[in-house]
Amino acid sequence: MPTAKPAMDPDSLQPQFRPFRQWQDWVNLLLGIYLAVASTWTPGAAQAWWIAIGVIMALLALAALVTASSKYAEYGLAAMGVILMLSPWLGNYAVWGPAVWTAWIIGAVVAVLALGNYIRKTQYFLPGE
Repeated sequence: MPTAKPAMDPDSLQPQFRPFRQWQDWVNLLLGIYLAVASTWTPGAAQAWWIAIGVIMALLALAALVTASSKYAEYGLAAMGVILMLSPWLGNYAVWGPAVWTAWIIGAVVAVLALGNYIRKTQYFLPGE
């Protein structure tokens, strides 16, 4: 007997899928904010790149937090993580230093957390077999 797709009413969702309950989205929100302000003290950072990517990441993480089933926000966060990992070359600051390591580490963490959430949400919100 096929299982029905859960209703989108927050009260009917499992606790981990209710709005503001995904710890991964909270981490991504904090990393986006950190990235936007870290450009002021990180030597070699491309301020415009980091502020823009950080603000976009924070907004996407906030969208993922507010809507429990926002697979598109998770997809956008993963894409921003990859863009951040490529930003030393795209933003022309690819010198081995703190800015490059910061971009790689934050980008990788955001991408992995977002892809993990995307997979979990996709599996949960798809109708049963």
